[in-house]
Amino acid sequence: MLTNQKYFNLKLLFKLTVMGITLVVIPDAVCAKPTNAQITSLEQAAIKAPNLLAQGKNFYNRGQYRAAVEVWEKARKQYRQTADLVNADRVNLVRTNNYLSTVYQDLGEWQQAEAAIADSSQLIAQLQPQITRRNSTNLVLLQAQTLNTKASWLYNQGDGRAAFVTWQETEQIYQTLNDATGMMIARLNQAQALQSLGYFRRGQDLLDAIAQQLQQMPDSPFKLASLNSLGTGLTRGGNLDLAQATLLKSLELANQLKATEQIATTYFQLGNIARSQANLAAAADYYQNAITQAANPNTQLQARLNLLSLHLETENLSAANELVSRIQAQTNQLPPSRNAVQAKVNFAQSLIQLQHPQSKQLLTATLQQAQQLEDAIATASVLETLGNWYEQNHNPQEALKLTNQALQLLATREKSILAASLHWQAGRILASQNQQQSAISAYRAATANIEHLQQDLIGGNSTNKLDFQQAIEPIYRQLTALLLQDIELLSPPQKQTRLQQSLETIEAFKQKELENFFRIACLDVTEQNIAKIDRQAAVVYPILLPDSIEMIVSVPDQPLIHFRTAVDAATQTTTFKTLAQYLTPVFSKNAHLETAQKLYDWLIRPVESNLQQQQIETLVFVLDGNLRSLPMAVLHDGDRYIIEEYDLALTPGMQLLRNQSSQVTAENVVIGGISEPRQGFAALPGVTTEIASISQTLPAEILLNRQFTNPELQQQVSSQPISILHLATHGQFSSNAEDTFILTWSDRINVSEFDRLLNQRDSNTPIDLLVLSACQTAVGDNQAILGLAGMAVRSGAKSTVASLWSVSDRSTAELMERFYHYLQQPDTNKAKAIRQAQLSLLENSQFQHPYYWSPFILVGNWD
Repeated sequence: MLTNQKYFNLKLLFKLTVMGITLVVIPDAVCAKPTNAQITSLEQAAIKAPNLLAQGKNFYNRGQYRAAVEVWEKARKQYRQTADLVNADRVNLVRTNNYLSTVYQDLGEWQQAEAAIADSSQLIAQLQPQITRRNSTNLVLLQAQTLNTKASWLYNQGDGRAAFVTWQETEQIYQTLNDATGMMIARLNQAQALQSLGYFRRGQDLLDAIAQQLQQMPDSPFKLASLNSLGTGLTRGGNLDLAQATLLKSLELANQLKATEQIATTYFQLGNIARSQANLAAAADYYQNAITQAANPNTQLQARLNLLSLHLETENLSAANELVSRIQAQTNQLPPSRNAVQAKVNFAQSLIQLQHPQSKQLLTATLQQAQQLEDAIATASVLETLGNWYEQNHNPQEALKLTNQALQLLATREKSILAASLHWQAGRILASQNQQQSAISAYRAATANIEHLQQDLIGGNSTNKLDFQQAIEPIYRQLTALLLQDIELLSPPQKQTRLQQSLETIEAFKQKELENFFRIACLDVTEQNIAKIDRQAAVVYPILLPDSIEMIVSVPDQPLIHFRTAVDAATQTTTFKTLAQYLTPVFSKNAHLETAQKLYDWLIRPVESNLQQQQIETLVFVLDGNLRSLPMAVLHDGDRYIIEEYDLALTPGMQLLRNQSSQVTAENVVIGGISEPRQGFAALPGVTTEIASISQTLPAEILLNRQFTNPELQQQVSSQPISILHLATHGQFSSNAEDTFILTWSDRINVSEFDRLLNQRDSNTPIDLLVLSACQTAVGDNQAILGLAGMAVRSGAKSTVASLWSVSDRSTAELMERFYHYLQQPDTNKAKAIRQAQLSLLENSQFQHPYYWSPFILVGNWD
């Protein structure tokens, strides 16, 4: 279940950074009283409206959003009645509209929010002559506030580009006012917008510039607040190490200034970061410190709630039970507000995990409170959790009833994290009742919400890869399982439709997985047809489900082929791990054969005859889960390896494949490498031999050791179109983009920087072939292959050759020499060249063990 705790934490973080200045940070402008001698009694009544603004702000700050709306709507009505006569009321009408737009955004009422900000913009245009002529600080500040509110609305609607431009305008206005706070927050918002658009490096550069600016500032409360805002921005952008360092500086300054409450909130943020980094012991300590330091009961309660869920995650039930009574006492004292509802829902979810008898009672009482607040989002969140309680207690009818009630409340607020979670819950319940088609529709509605929310879930707010693996990935997998359920009972046309839908779901998941890796939401995807790319190639999709391995094979001009192997998840994992273990040189060269044959039986044998009939020469694998860490080349049919029969290639997804094909030429080849020990990494003496042997086959620009630096590589890559870029150096592929890198003489280039470096070239001349000959997947990281796929996709290269693990220098040098030799032969493509090079090692008695030849894979275009 996508827990309310997760999406409320995300929404809170988003609100604090994107929209905080709209109501909280801005100072109240002085409201001039009307002086016109002809003031009517109606205008006299309108003078009371400023009191309504303050009253509404009080309601808003307490989380009583509907009450704030009612008060501000009353103020807006009064100001509208006098706005044509009194300029001061026109100014206050703008301010009221800004407030209303903000609270309507919080309530998910987007049309009302848009109307309010449009009214503000029109009034600002009417006031522009006064703003220009008088240069009034209050009027100029009001203009900036209006732009900020508009930008937040644009961002919420998924228009990150327009939001970025609007926040730039906002910063310029704050700059004219010398308003450091406004400028700082506008720049933080720009960084978020850039990252949501996929410009991760530009966003990071902006955050770095803010950090440098803060270093030069004298210690002050403003610097403290700015460090915390920066830490939040870095956290949201996924740069957890720098976010942690920034918040630790903030903590040090808060202690110097004796800012007790800031100390508590910083501990709380550090706890969230440590939890995201799976450092659960540190997270528990940070939360406990926040509880101890907090004077604000809300901060203390949030820390206790997070500590409780952390204890449940670590199965520390005794510590969890000790917290329950304290949290219960605090939640009972909360005044009615959305924040109170959120806290109680969070608490109830933990009680459900504890199977506490009061969980349902708490949710029932909280539902009444949310309904009294007339807060549709808060009410829907309670209904979702109460529905989940019934789902877990085997009452699907009541669970579905409550879930549908929540969805009805969100009928005009679709495209939200809460709506995605509710549709997923509805899908699960319907599937449990064997209502397959209705369940599929619900799951599709969930994925449609995820598509819209991609910039929030990935580009903006997602800081924990587990959020994706636990909350997003299951939706796509469960939908795929539903689509493939009982598929053999369907008519041929219906079966083909379902298979195509399954592929579309898997392709969408593969795209989302890489976007989550990069924390961007704009990977280029193109609909691909294998028949148009290579009529002698087949695409093989293994899909790992809890009880089976589902295989879908796409062959040119043929119906999609499907077969299923009934094998549970535990057996799958054991088999994959066993094969990986046998591929190390500790075991004999034949120790892996039995397991490799089992995998062949699961993935290939049922489709052997189809492949032979269609004269397939190349198998393109779109691998799933832990299969991605295994070299497909070792699959064995009992007589020979699959690589002895087929050319092999991998792609993260067919829609991510560059379909340009060309014969690799020897023009403009750049080879870089390090043979000496550097930065704690061992020497690679074989690199010298590898580079020498390749340069005999291909004339190349060579950057070895001291010449292999980031600036020199950048110069070579940007100065000319490059056909082949071969890098023989240490590197690592990881499930974290920050930990996926290649080593240069004095630095590391991580995958995002590598992307920027390579894409400085003319976009019409992408690198044809990128070779990473000494990189390896991170030890103990089951998702590390995402780093390799990410490197391949974001480099812009048509094809990438890399190794799943670091192999001995001698065998690698020989394989690379043979690869380039075959690559220059007529009628030989990249897949055939790497295959022939691997077979040459297989025939060499010194390197017959699959450890030496199997880890080299071709990712991307195989022509």
